[in-house]
Amino acid sequence: MRQISDTAIILAIAAVGAVIATLIGFPAPFLTGPAAAVSLAGVAGARLTLPMPLVNFALIMIGMSIGTGVTPEVIDTARQWPASFIVLALSLVVIMIATSRYLMRAHGYDRNTALLSAAPGHLSYVLSLSSDLDADIRKVSIVQSIRVLAITLIIPVAITAMGGSTSLPSTALATMEPLAIALIFVASLAAGMLFKKLQVPAALLIGGMVISTFTHLTGIVSGVMPNWLQMPAFLVMGAMIGSRFSGVTPQMLKSSVAAGFAITVLATALAGAFAAIIAISLGLPMTQVLIAFVPGGVEAMVAMAVLLDVDPAFVAAHHVMRLFILTALVPLLLGRQKKPQT
Repeated sequence: MRQISDTAIILAIAAVGAVIATLIGFPAPFLTGPAAAVSLAGVAGARLTLPMPLVNFALIMIGMSIGTGVTPEVIDTARQWPASFIVLALSLVVIMIATSRYLMRAHGYDRNTALLSAAPGHLSYVLSLSSDLDADIRKVSIVQSIRVLAITLIIPVAITAMGGSTSLPSTALATMEPLAIALIFVASLAAGMLFKKLQVPAALLIGGMVISTFTHLTGIVSGVMPNWLQMPAFLVMGAMIGSRFSGVTPQMLKSSVAAGFAITVLATALAGAFAAIIAISLGLPMTQVLIAFVPGGVEAMVAMAVLLDVDPAFVAAHHVMRLFILTALVPLLLGRQKKPQT
């Protein structure tokens, strides 16, 4: 009963955030509004968590939404992705070196704490490494959470400034039948569980994307996801991002917030420079490549791609590849230092 009450509270806060963001005309309000509102509530002292079944439902829904937009034309352009992956890997190296050095020089972080705080993604992996190294786990956690929240809020504004759209895609196209949605959901859940066992990043989201893509490309199913399912999924995603600040006091934030926002701005600027190289050389839309290169959360950035009505398959592929690259890159930069035994 307590969990139901807590869930109702966080969803109510998220909904208020979405309404306020919509009223003031903030970009991507169903994602950014809940993220900001729940973050503020968490810093104010509220203990906010979401039940994993609800989060998993939202992830699958967003994955299914992506699959409806994967067309034969999208598959045809996939031949350009390897070159983009190479530039993405280079950008991650530059981002980690530049931002970690900034943290050491401007904020006095030790080497390990700086490198782990600078890692542009893979939060759970980074925190597990922190426990084995002589690093300040609290600083790493807060800085990484600020990165995800800040990029979620900054990118829609940047895209709007560039003349892009950040509203939900039009439902002028035919929507999927309820039975088709239910069947794809069940298949997506099964695929997601399999991917989890195989340790695929963002397994449930990828599961929804794979099943939905297959059924649409083969013509088994047609139509897009209705907004009445997409909007709650984005709201839950925003609430999940904001819930990372639950229990974080203003005192805890004081020493890390400036560092977190500074490296987020620096990382975003560097990612944007590398994205511009790919956009120009491959003739791809800058908004699409920017969303694929910025170091935000995988699920949040893929959801953003749906909201921005750009190629979500391109974005998803790059963010999943980013996690695989970081799996090798972070230990490589850290070296083999272990926490001293006491």
